[in-house]
Amino acid sequence: MAKVPTLVLYRPKDGRENDLLAILKKHAPALRAAKLADREPAKLFHAADKRTGRTTFVERFAWADETASSRAHHNKKVQAVWGAMDGVLEDMTILQLDDVDAKPGKKPA
Repeated sequence: MAKVPTLVLYRPKDGRENDLLAILKKHAPALRAAKLADREPAKLFHAADKRTGRTTFVERFAWADETASSRAHHNKKVQAVWGAMDGVLEDMTILQLDDVDAKPGKKPA
């Protein structure tokens, strides 16, 4: 099965940036411990909106395969990390990445 490259945008509630960051630092290790993430290390970025200054954390990782994200919903350690985000997360966007150059003839939708 092929890995699934993923980019997640996490927008913290006002004043909860440090709390969310502490939780996010536990996310990739929990996924890897459960063998749900690819062996390639996840990368976590801090981004600031140039117009508003609002913080967004960006996480890049790859699910181990096409079923890993579904299996994560049944893993207690991953669920503990996700549950901790509830009180500090304003919004989250999950993006599955496809390399447009790697798929000849396929155009983005």
